[in-house]
Amino acid sequence: MEAKTETKVSYDDRRKEMVQSFNSVQEIKLDEKVVGESVIDRKATFDEFGIRSVYKELSGQRTKLEQAIKQIKENLKEVKELTEDELELEKKIKKINDFNKSKQMKTQLETNESDLKIVKGELDDIKNAIGTRLKL
Repeated sequence: MEAKTETKVSYDDRRKEMVQSFNSVQEIKLDEKVVGESVIDRKATFDEFGIRSVYKELSGQRTKLEQAIKQIKENLKEVKELTEDELELEKKIKKINDFNKSKQMKTQLETNESDLKIVKGELDDIKNAIGTRLKL
């Protein structure tokens, strides 16, 4: 579900306003079949202070993203291939992580089973209290 977005920006010198229009079209899929389309139209109007604020915010965001990209590129240069020992250690760590996940899933299973018993009991209480007076 990839959205197609169009943005138009215009400036009204007479009113000292910037108008920004957004048009986003997204396909709605169900089981890999397109069943519909979602269209979103938005319009924003900014005065002089708003224009400066938006521009300042976007400039700061651009700076942060540029720094993050630079840092990632530097980190990628430092990455080297793993040795055989490190590969074996990685496999062992994966096994440990899988074991820890299974312990968490067992705990979650026990919690869900006890919650299910409580919910079933509450449903039975409601059915018994209502009887046949109300169809559920």
